[in-house]
Amino acid sequence: MYCQRGASEHLVALALAVTVLPWLVITVSWSLNPWFDPLRGAYSDLGSPGARYPWVFNLGMIVSGALVVALGIVVYRVSVSRLEAAGAALLSEAGVFLALVGLFPEGTRPHSFVATWFFLQLYASYVVLGVALRRRGLAEGLALAAVGALAVPLAGLVEFLVGWPSVAVLETYAVLAADVGAVLLATAYRRAQGPCS
Repeated sequence: MYCQRGASEHLVALALAVTVLPWLVITVSWSLNPWFDPLRGAYSDLGSPGARYPWVFNLGMIVSGALVVALGIVVYRVSVSRLEAAGAALLSEAGVFLALVGLFPEGTRPHSFVATWFFLQLYASYVVLGVALRRRGLAEGLALAAVGALAVPLAGLVEFLVGWPSVAVLETYAVLAADVGAVLLATAYRRAQGPCS
């Protein structure tokens, strides 16, 4: 594990890309499929065989997944502990599952598994990286770990109390939690830039 000059800038750029690209893909796919109702369906409907230009959504998920893998690699390159390296590996693995969402679109048997596992793996990476960053004295680490640890229980609580109106609304919550984590991750590593200890 080692530091690399400019790696924190790459990390920030990748974190921004992984927060913006999925929403851009959803917006473009939705514009091509005006029948889509987020209060009744799931975003994956936009990549199903019945959608118009489903390849836009599916290719977008594959590219987004590749960016998450790249983000994990950059985090690994700047990591200074085994715990950080483990969190980076979990992050890259999450990216693989996001790419698989595009390779196994709605209607295929693995779709639900790979979509669910992407979020679970991503949140797990936030917990591990958050703890590691907190050990380095970075306040963002605690917030990152909290996002990872609380995202699923809070979703379950909402489902228990009032129910989610649709899968797309639940996915919106899940992606926003993922985005908050990516911003916290980028902020922490930007503050931590400098020589490795």
